[in-house]
Amino acid sequence: MIGTFEYIRESKLLIIKWRGVWSKEYYKKSAQVFQEKSNQLDIENIIQDISELEYQLDKSDVDKMVAIRNKIIDSHYNTVYITAKPKDIVFAYTYAKKLNNNRTMYCSTIERAIQLLLLEDNYNNIILTYKRLLSEDASTAF
Repeated sequence: MIGTFEYIRESKLLIIKWRGVWSKEYYKKSAQVFQEKSNQLDIENIIQDISELEYQLDKSDVDKMVAIRNKIIDSHYNTVYITAKPKDIVFAYTYAKKLNNNRTMYCSTIERAIQLLLLEDNYNNIILTYKRLLSEDASTAF
């Protein structure tokens, strides 16, 4: 499991593209790294693309993820998950419901994610940044 990311300062937006096989250990490590980086950056919004992430999660795994997130991450962000498969949607829905906030959403396209986060003013820059992440040439990784 690896997450590559780009930060767009003018939108206060962090975009993360997840690839590989999910593991609880890596999730915890990436949450710690994320919290350190978020202390350095002015982040208000996050787009997380999980469409290429492989995982088999059950209810207890989602509960553990929520517990890790609540313990490690200072959660004041609006987050949108980009999903592709039915299990991505089930995960995003379950995760958002367990977080019990109205700041976690999901959709199937980057265009819709931009709309949900009300970031249309920086649309072209966000699209170009996202395409760079998709190319796997992003320079920064968790």
